[in-house]
Amino acid sequence: MEKANGRKYPAVFDKREFMLTSDIEINYLIEAVPLLDQYLNSKEFIWQLPGIARIPGLTFGSLTIGVVLFMLKRLKARSLSDKLETRRGDLEDRTFQAKIHNKISWMKKSGQDLNSRSRYWESFLNEYRDDPIAAVNRYPSQVSQRVIMQLLWEEQDPGSLYHSPLEFEIHHMDAILQADFLPGGFIWEDELQNAFPEDEFWYLYGRLDSKEGTYETRDG
Repeated sequence: MEKANGRKYPAVFDKREFMLTSDIEINYLIEAVPLLDQYLNSKEFIWQLPGIARIPGLTFGSLTIGVVLFMLKRLKARSLSDKLETRRGDLEDRTFQAKIHNKISWMKKSGQDLNSRSRYWESFLNEYRDDPIAAVNRYPSQVSQRVIMQLLWEEQDPGSLYHSPLEFEIHHMDAILQADFLPGGFIWEDELQNAFPEDEFWYLYGRLDSKEGTYETRDG
């Protein structure tokens, strides 16, 4: 997926408003990861996880492969205490083992998750077309869907996706986004930037155009 080109515009929002903390991330994983084997051997695509708060733009109250991968990637980028880093490493290892022991189910459910999130993302892009200002304000949280789509894409068999309808749909949605995307600074916490490089996650480096002018980043 190509990065949007052109002039870089700053964006107005307070990054703190959209921050997930390491506590939220690791608490989600502590509850979700021990259930992965069970989840992968079940018929259900989504499991509810009581006790995990719902976060705008993502059903963090649910166990899906996409959210597990997302939380692991964010947490790995953080500066953690030795104790938390050991815990994070253990949760990552347990996730990998669940994937290895349930390869077919992992592939199937990650594919279901990818399709589901592509529909959510398409819905958000349609909302932007109808109400640009409201969508701009929600973009830093809603773009998590596009990030998870990328993580889930990497879990799929490349041969099954090449020239597939889903590949076409994602390219089409990226083209729609690029048409009104204003490249700029990284929109999430600075410590996460190395985990989400601009060449791969270009949509995290800027904002949607509100159709009402230019913006300024406000970090403090």
